[in-house]
Amino acid sequence: MSSAIKGEDVSGAVAGPVGIASLTYQATQLGFVYVIQFAALLSLNLAIFNLLPFPPLDGGKLIFVVLEAIVRRPVPLRWQVIVHNVGFVIFLIFIMAVTIKDVIGLVS
Repeated sequence: MSSAIKGEDVSGAVAGPVGIASLTYQATQLGFVYVIQFAALLSLNLAIFNLLPFPPLDGGKLIFVVLEAIVRRPVPLRWQVIVHNVGFVIFLIFIMAVTIKDVIGLVS
């Protein structure tokens, strides 16, 4: 995370569904203990990722909860829908880019 904030290249540290499948295959080649360790690490990473303050994730919902607590009134549903939809589109673009990177990495 600190590398990304510093502007360093972190593309090798990010894996999408294709990359995760490839890593899972590699773990199965090493043995059962490695598969269990990989599954635990993946679960922990997904939990942390889900808490990032980005609208389609749970962390994005937490932003609205905190904002409502500060201003003491609910954020209009229309604004929530707009923010979540825009965030979802950005999230899908990110997932597609990571998946394309993973496929290119497997092919080359």
